[in-house]
Amino acid sequence: MEKILLVMILITSLITLASLNDRRRIREHILERGGQVVSIHWAPFGPEWFNAERAIIYRVDLLDTNGESVSANCKVPMFRGVRWIDKSPFTPV
Repeated sequence: MEKILLVMILITSLITLASLNDRRRIREHILERGGQVVSIHWAPFGPEWFNAERAIIYRVDLLDTNGESVSANCKVPMFRGVRWIDKSPFTPV
């Protein structure tokens, strides 16, 4: 029984750490482009969820470089940056 509890705690910890890392990567991606993060929410059935290729989808509310409020969806693959599903809220840098 103790081993099962320990495994459950370990799995929960790993999932939490992965989510925190994803949110950090999204936040850094937006800040590097001159935006400001309002909120980041996991979107398990967001656009392209069926074709996520081992990526997690998030719904992001942000202020773009002009200070306008924008909502966008992005995929965060395990080891590869941030990919916007919708049109990128930023012009290329």
